[in-house]
Amino acid sequence: MTPLRLIPIGSMNPGVMEYLALVLPESTGLTCVRAPWVINYTEAYLNERGQYHSTRLLDMIQVQADGARASGPCLGVTELDLAVPILTFLFGEARLQGRFAVVSAHRLHQAFYGLPGNSSLLLNRVEKESLHELGHLAGLRHCRLSSCVMAFSTSVEQVDLKEAAFCDRCLPVFEAWVQGWQNRP
Repeated sequence: MTPLRLIPIGSMNPGVMEYLALVLPESTGLTCVRAPWVINYTEAYLNERGQYHSTRLLDMIQVQADGARASGPCLGVTELDLAVPILTFLFGEARLQGRFAVVSAHRLHQAFYGLPGNSSLLLNRVEKESLHELGHLAGLRHCRLSSCVMAFSTSVEQVDLKEAAFCDRCLPVFEAWVQGWQNRP
């Protein structure tokens, strides 16, 4: 079985990584392993914005995976504030029907909005956004159902409205993708 590789990018809270390693196998059916790769995220810094270019991070993950001859999906997890030139910020990015995704906890923290910290809420949000990006790897686009994990989120409030699950329309596509990885040696 080909595992899902979790890659911490920058100084990532180990509790978040441990949580994802526990919940993602349950919610996806994929075995999770932590990849020991070091991503030189400073090369993705956008000076004019004070953020990090998520697409460049995806490229860096791909270079590491190719160098390690690692097959299977890879999910980078970071505290860095992500953006692309056409969007103010991103909670994450994935290559549609690809193998590489990245999710950021930066704007998922209550403290980012001047509110008291809430670790269980943070973990729930990171799980949802991780599932969302993995859904894109499976070929899923944004879902119109606001409760589906594949719903498009432009605010943390929209993340909170989603469930950490795929709707009845999205689930079969995701399950077929997982089955494809489970059948690989």
